[in-house]
Amino acid sequence: MKNKKIWYSIIIFFIISLVIVEVIDIKKKNTPKEENVINEQVTKIDQTEISDNTINDQIQDNLVEQEKVEEESNESIDINEVQVTEEKNKSINLLEQDLQNDKKHTITESSKQISQESPKLETSKSNNEQTENKIQEQPKKEEEKETAAADKKVGVFLPSAADDSRWALDGESFQTALEGDGYDAEIFFADEDSDTQVSQIQSILDDEKTSALVIAPVDAYGLNDVLEQVYEKSIPVISYDQLIMDTDKINYYVTFDTRKAGKMVGDSIIKKMDLEKAREEKRTLTIEFLMGSPDDRDALFFYNGVMEKLQEYFDDGTLVCTSGKQTLDDTAVMRSGRNTAKNDMAEILSQNYTEGTPDIICTGADDLALGAVDALEDAGHVSGEEGWPMITGCGCEAEAVTAVIEGKLADSLFFDNRVLANDCVTMVDTLLKGEKPEISDYEQYDNGTKIVGTVTSDIQLIDADNYQMLVDDGY
Repeated sequence: MKNKKIWYSIIIFFIISLVIVEVIDIKKKNTPKEENVINEQVTKIDQTEISDNTINDQIQDNLVEQEKVEEESNESIDINEVQVTEEKNKSINLLEQDLQNDKKHTITESSKQISQESPKLETSKSNNEQTENKIQEQPKKEEEKETAAADKKVGVFLPSAADDSRWALDGESFQTALEGDGYDAEIFFADEDSDTQVSQIQSILDDEKTSALVIAPVDAYGLNDVLEQVYEKSIPVISYDQLIMDTDKINYYVTFDTRKAGKMVGDSIIKKMDLEKAREEKRTLTIEFLMGSPDDRDALFFYNGVMEKLQEYFDDGTLVCTSGKQTLDDTAVMRSGRNTAKNDMAEILSQNYTEGTPDIICTGADDLALGAVDALEDAGHVSGEEGWPMITGCGCEAEAVTAVIEGKLADSLFFDNRVLANDCVTMVDTLLKGEKPEISDYEQYDNGTKIVGTVTSDIQLIDADNYQMLVDDGY
């Protein structure tokens, strides 16, 4: 009996150990309710006084209870496994959704970036296409420009004979520049005959290609009637070198700024004769004038420019005109003839300078300056010796430049007619392109009917210090 009890006790201990181990395992997985049931069972077992008579019943009860617990535990485990599986599947689904969302976001961002880059790409493509088009169109435009210009004729009317060195150079400059711009240029020389020039102008009006006229007038007052005919044809007219007078049928004027030229001569006299020092020392210098032709408006502008600089020295007595011939009317030389100038100066010398010469002789043209040299040399005066006056020229004619080099003339103004002709061609080209030319003077040039918009070309003063530039320039 005693051994039997021991055997039962071992069995019970073994069963209880199994139950405890199972409870611990279940405890990790089960709900609190299930844990409480197991704990109560363990407590009951611990507290129960086991008797020999009830051990079997207790074992049976415990076995039954254990089976129930195991069944519930298995059910709970199955439920937990299902829950874990569901949670796992749910997490996997959420992860997949996140991945999908990230993918969509990435795709969306990429799409946005592509959308943002697309206009740039399109713009770049468009710019490249435009550049290519411009490159392709440039030769076409040049061809169109040349074709358009080739369909237009420009008539250039010059006053002199074709063998006049000055005007022949102008004609050559016009021909080269106009044809260089693609225009058909026709140059006319009037041989100083006004009627010839009028006939030449009329001869070109019926040509449908005639698109513009450049006129350097033989007679500035003799073109009114023919310019009416030109106006009816809607052909623009540019007055060249000399202003056409008493008509509103000219569009523009291209010339040298002769007022500025006069100022340049005045400044040269002030500097080379040191009039400021003479003023301080209360010395008086004598001056005589040989101005341009009275029918030449440029002569008036030139004279006004000179007097604008010298008048103050007349006012304070630093300069004196001994002959009294100081106004333009008194000093103008018709047609600026050399012989006329020689005679006029010879008269001034004989009447006012029997014992010497003027300190200064200011002239408005090279021929006038050379006429003064002739008169001085005829009177026995020699250049380079004491008493030889300062003589100013204007025009840089070849003989005058030689006289500058030899010291007979102090200086001469260089009016580069190539520059003048090119400036005029630029204006013609601008007009025929339908554009408005840049005008340098809208005040000074009044032809008696209107103020004519004028482009003025640059002038240079040439003396012994810089005459070499004319040689280097091929002039």
